[in-house]
Amino acid sequence: MMRRLLRALILVLLTTTQAFATLAAGTVWELNASATASNVNGGGFNTQNANFLTDLACTSATGTAPVCTSASFNFVARQNNTWLFIRSGTNWNTSGAGTAGGGCYFQITSTAANAATVNAAVGAARCLSTGTAVNLEVRWVTNTSAGTASVASPTGGTFGVDYSQGTAAGVIVTDGVVGAVTTELTSALTPVDLSWVGNILHTNSGATCTTGWFEIVSVSGTTATVDRSLGTATAVCAQRLGGAMSLNSTLDDDFFESGVAGNIFWLKAGAFTFGETVTLAAAGGTQNPIVVAGYQTARGDKPTIANGPTIATVTFSFVLAANWNLYNLDISNSSTSTGDVLTLGTNSAIRNLKVKNRSTTAAQDAIITGAAALIFNTEAISYRGRAIQSALSLFISGCYLHDSDIGIRISANVNLVISNCIIASNVTDAAIVTTAVSTGYLSFQNVTLYGTEAKQGVGIDLVTGTRNVHLINSIIYGFVTGVTHADVQTASFDDYNTYNNNTTNATNWVLGKSSLTTAPAFTSVAQLTGATATTSGSVLTQGGGDFSTVVDGQDYLYLVSGTGITAGMYGITAHTATTVTLDIAPGTDATADKVWRITTGRNWGVGTAMKAAGFPGLFSGAVSTGYTDIGAVQRIEGAGGQRATGFVQ
Repeated sequence: MMRRLLRALILVLLTTTQAFATLAAGTVWELNASATASNVNGGGFNTQNANFLTDLACTSATGTAPVCTSASFNFVARQNNTWLFIRSGTNWNTSGAGTAGGGCYFQITSTAANAATVNAAVGAARCLSTGTAVNLEVRWVTNTSAGTASVASPTGGTFGVDYSQGTAAGVIVTDGVVGAVTTELTSALTPVDLSWVGNILHTNSGATCTTGWFEIVSVSGTTATVDRSLGTATAVCAQRLGGAMSLNSTLDDDFFESGVAGNIFWLKAGAFTFGETVTLAAAGGTQNPIVVAGYQTARGDKPTIANGPTIATVTFSFVLAANWNLYNLDISNSSTSTGDVLTLGTNSAIRNLKVKNRSTTAAQDAIITGAAALIFNTEAISYRGRAIQSALSLFISGCYLHDSDIGIRISANVNLVISNCIIASNVTDAAIVTTAVSTGYLSFQNVTLYGTEAKQGVGIDLVTGTRNVHLINSIIYGFVTGVTHADVQTASFDDYNTYNNNTTNATNWVLGKSSLTTAPAFTSVAQLTGATATTSGSVLTQGGGDFSTVVDGQDYLYLVSGTGITAGMYGITAHTATTVTLDIAPGTDATADKVWRITTGRNWGVGTAMKAAGFPGLFSGAVSTGYTDIGAVQRIEGAGGQRATGFVQ
């Protein structure tokens, strides 16, 4: 009796177990918001599979439409619109420059007579040049010469067929039978073939089947061998091979947990939703992190936030393990969310992200930093909290932290460098230190700190015991107090800054010898204000107002006070001459006493007074001179006159 109960328990566990984190480093995942719902597809392909076929041949291989064949495999209609991955071989084009590299993807446009015609026009293939996963802009490149090879009729190419990049599974198995060797699989209705090699098979259900994602390591006849046990022998499983993942299911966390060091998760431009909180336990490698990256039309392109993928949902958080990197994503939550949006792990790097916490609960964060992390060219907003919360040492560069309660909050004894950032239009503080930075350091370099034209909050707010604060080449503008320190001290450093339009420039802080009080003359920054507005639902109306300069989706309204409303920051989604529509309803009240502010223009390019006024100027002991403008944004001068440009998108 006990033996039967134990056997039943084991079967239940096998039925419900998800299989994670044993896939290959070369696995590349595809996510598409239009893919089959509920994350049922396979979603991945291992570019480093050791058992790819080695007998690819093509005719007209130097042209734009080579015709390719294999002596051991017949191409059929099922491969139309999949991707032929050519990894290596003499004379084959396997990197963007047509020389030996990591392999090239060519899309199959048609099949006939056991052959596949591929698109090999310049720019149509995506190639993996040699390099690490962290530097996607170097590794994932387009082909710069037409053709699959440098000769007209190459042979002996090593290749696989990638089914993962479509929105639907390339193969749907309803009768997958686990073999006596439980890493083996057969199907009577959908026979296994050699094109499965390297693809990821997702087992979705089946009594005593182990659900999860498995690599087809090799194929012999009509039997596939996968990377680990599929369940118990003779179990019948429902499975899908290929097809992109969709997200928006209770498998979101499970899916990302399948990642291992070196994996890349590609998200094609579209609107994704997380179905659950993703908290990652599996770490990437120190030299080969796990990368989650957005693209617009082709893997490795450089989308802006506006044309890349978005991830938004009612409530979620994305908590990264060590060595996970995120690129080219727009991530946000809803007003009813509680908690933080993105938490970085140790040695994380994020680049070209927009992270918005829209929660109406106080003290929430858009980004929480990890130790030794990099935040690069990133925009962060938290309506009622902190754009960035830092309790660990890191480097922040080229970022735009704005329209939050606090731009950045430093809550530990850190080593932190903030460079070339704009920290603007935050309610309480642009930057605040709440735990003494006593043995570490805090360095602001080429930073533009902006309150409002009407003077709002504190630029840099330093708690008692803080020392080794360096403020260089920065603008401190539009605050009640520019810089304030709780201690009378001389342990910090200030020079080559400009303080302007502050009620008080500094308290317990000494301006450097080369610091100025000159107006930076921003290219296009202004402020709209009102004190007699009414609200109805999501619409604020200002009688006699003029919202013509507002930019929807870019500008934010700070609702300072008023009867029947919730004060705080709101995004602007639409406007008329006298109304703005907000992304969150602040409350309906007809009393004309709503006080509000909107920063417009948002071009913090500087005027000629900041020209070459920054450090270093003349280098000590050298005959070289630097010409750095003060602030995050440097000027460009040309025949048409001066215009400002920024590091931050």
